[in-house]
Amino acid sequence: MPNYTYKARDKFGLVVTGTREAPNERVVADRLSDLGYYVISVKEKPEARIFTRGKKVATQDIVTFTRQLATMIRSGMTFTVTLDALSQQTENPTLKETVGKLKKDVEGGLSFSDALAKHPRVFSELYVNMVRAGEAGGVLEEILERLIFIAEREGETKARLRAALTYPTVVVSVAVLVVGFLAVVVFPRFMSVFTASGITLPLPTRILLAVSSFVQSYWWAMLGGVVIIIFSFRRYSRTEGGGFFIDRAKLKIPIFGLLIKKLIVARFARILSTLHGSGVPILNALEIVERTIGNTVIARVVENVRTSVREGESIAEPLRIAKTFPPMVVHMVTIGEATGALDKMLTEVADTYDREVDYALRNVTAALEPILIVIMGIIVAFIALSLFLPYFEMIKVTR
Repeated sequence: MPNYTYKARDKFGLVVTGTREAPNERVVADRLSDLGYYVISVKEKPEARIFTRGKKVATQDIVTFTRQLATMIRSGMTFTVTLDALSQQTENPTLKETVGKLKKDVEGGLSFSDALAKHPRVFSELYVNMVRAGEAGGVLEEILERLIFIAEREGETKARLRAALTYPTVVVSVAVLVVGFLAVVVFPRFMSVFTASGITLPLPTRILLAVSSFVQSYWWAMLGGVVIIIFSFRRYSRTEGGGFFIDRAKLKIPIFGLLIKKLIVARFARILSTLHGSGVPILNALEIVERTIGNTVIARVVENVRTSVREGESIAEPLRIAKTFPPMVVHMVTIGEATGALDKMLTEVADTYDREVDYALRNVTAALEPILIVIMGIIVAFIALSLFLPYFEMIKVTR
């Protein structure tokens, strides 16, 4: 879902600003009104992520910047000297310009977190809030290390996911290209021979001929239809109901649904544990998790959790009622709340589900390979029958 920046007045008349993830502007305004704010304006901004990517700033560039920043601060260098050094050695031109602006803002009296908040296209809300917590607690170096850890873990997970999907993607792509070439270029040349013989074409051959003729005659309509479907899907996914329906459907996809849910559970536990353990108030931490979780269904559950905590109730109960999170997660959160070790329990949940994601990825790859082989075998057998059956009929006629 898109993210929106808002400006509003609280009950004391003070102007507050921030960002929220929602299907549209109206939902943002309604949620703010429910919290007692008078909404001044709501505008769309790029989607928030752990390290939000600007147009020319990659996540790895931000990770490198953060690691160098933590090293220099740990060595005792002042912020201005550190930022000046980073601005000179940063290769990415957009990030280089941003770091230069950070240096000027810090020299002008702004805190580092407030300076970061002025660049939402480069530094996400999670990044800014964790830095702010690190400044308040005097543990900025530790917070920066946690940010690096989160980004690298998610980067590793995405890399494993891409690796697992590379084989089936390549196989399907090659299959589509080969079948398309045979059906549109090769098969019509055989048809002249079959037609001249005067034989009755077998059913598989007639089916392949019909497909070939349709593709050659209406390829432009098929291409236009694909474009319209993609455009309509994107528009529908941006609506409140559409986004919720699609995200719920993702969790129910055979084979992949369980994997997606495990990824989201690990992300929820990792971010909430890191935020809360870094000193971010639990309500603020839950609000950030709600906006960065990446799934509307889970985001609504987190919103219910936030409401429960605001009313003095537990985190675990809304999770149990929603039945979206596995019982093990609910049980671990319950223990964490009871023992005061919520951060530790959430970290264990995140580590557990990271391992389960690895196991699930291997299972997905193992399950897809035989399925793709069978499908490819069926397609090849159908094309072979379509080409050879007419020859058999021709041989019978000539005898």
